[in-house]
Amino acid sequence: MELTWNEGDFKELTCNTDGKPKPRVTWKRDDSIVMQARQIAKVVFQSVTYKEAGLYICLAENAGGGKQKQVRVNVLCKFAME
Repeated sequence: MELTWNEGDFKELTCNTDGKPKPRVTWKRDDSIVMQARQIAKVVFQSVTYKEAGLYICLAENAGGGKQKQVRVNVLCKFAME
């Protein structure tokens, strides 16, 4: 999946999962953990900047195994003319 956001916008990435036992959900970006939670994990961007652009991976794992979802975020940046 690929998303294009405007700089300054409020945005969220959500990963909804279901399973027994409840899966542990981890959002990663560039091999760094952004968020961890149980079952529902949401990453909130109050005001998007160009630094949020990149590939995000949602990984859901429990005793039964794991699955992942990838989201590429592009950011359209504002500019100023002098």
